[in-house]
Amino acid sequence: MIIHPRLTKFSSTYTKGSIAQRFAATDKINQKIFGNTVKLYQGKRNNYPADIIEDCYNFCTPENKNVAIVPLKDYGDDDLAGGTRVVEKMGMYVGYAMELPVTKNDKISIRTLPTLMHESTHVLDFLLNPKFLRSERAFFDNPLSHKFVKFYEKYFYSEGAENVKPEDILKTAEHATSKFINLLPFSTKIVFLKFIRFSMQMEEHAYKQDCHYAKILKKLGKKVNKEELSDFGKELMLPEKIKIVENLLAQSIKEEREKSKLLQKIKNYIYNQSNTNV
Repeated sequence: MIIHPRLTKFSSTYTKGSIAQRFAATDKINQKIFGNTVKLYQGKRNNYPADIIEDCYNFCTPENKNVAIVPLKDYGDDDLAGGTRVVEKMGMYVGYAMELPVTKNDKISIRTLPTLMHESTHVLDFLLNPKFLRSERAFFDNPLSHKFVKFYEKYFYSEGAENVKPEDILKTAEHATSKFINLLPFSTKIVFLKFIRFSMQMEEHAYKQDCHYAKILKKLGKKVNKEELSDFGKELMLPEKIKIVENLLAQSIKEEREKSKLLQKIKNYIYNQSNTNV
C-alpha cells in the first residue's frame, strides 16, 4: 500500500519538534475544532447532522486534509463506540475516517463529542507524526500481524484480570512480551515493539483529550457519559506499559549491536588467521 504524503500528513511547518511538542500541536487544533463544533449545539439542541459536523471539522483542520465521519448506526447516544481508520483508494492511503455513532436521522448527539475528540486526536496524531503511519503499515505488512494484534489487546490494551494487583499485571505483560519477542527475528521484533509503543502513546493521548472535553461539556451543563469523566488511559496503566516496551526496545537494540560487534570480531579474527597462514 502506497502512502500519499500530502493527504496523510501535515507539511513540515507542523511536523517539527519532539513527540510531546507534536501532541501539544494536536491539542491546540483540537481546541479549535471543539470550540467551533460545540457552538452548533447552542440552547437545547442536542443533535446535529453528521455531515455538518464533518464540514465543521475539516474547516478547522489545517491544510485542507481529507477527514470523513463514517456513521455507526447500530449504536446509541449512551455508547462510547468509535474508531479511526485510514481511507484507501486505488491502492493508496488518501485520508482518514472517524467512525462515530449516529441517530437514525444521521445526526450526532452532543454526548458523542468526547468520542469525536478522542478519534480526532488519533487523526491529528497520524497527520503530525508520519512515522506512526509508516510503522503501522510495516506492522500490518507482516503475515503474523493478526497474532500480534491479539497479543497487544491481551497484555496492553486491557485492564487485566479482576482482583489482580496492578504491579502483577505489569509484570505479566513484561514477562510475556520478553518471552514472545525472543521467538522473533530482530527486524520483526522491532516492528512489533514500535507498533505497540506508538499505539499506546496514541491511546494515552486520546483518552486524555476525551476526558478533558467531557469535563468541559459537563461544566456547560450538557449531559455526558460518566465513564468519560475519568482518564481510561490511566486505568489501563498505559504510561507504565509504554515504559516496559521502551525498555524492551532499547534492550533488543543493544543486544543486536553487541551481536554485530561480536560477529565482526570473529570475521576479523578469521581474516587475520588466514593471512597469517599464507
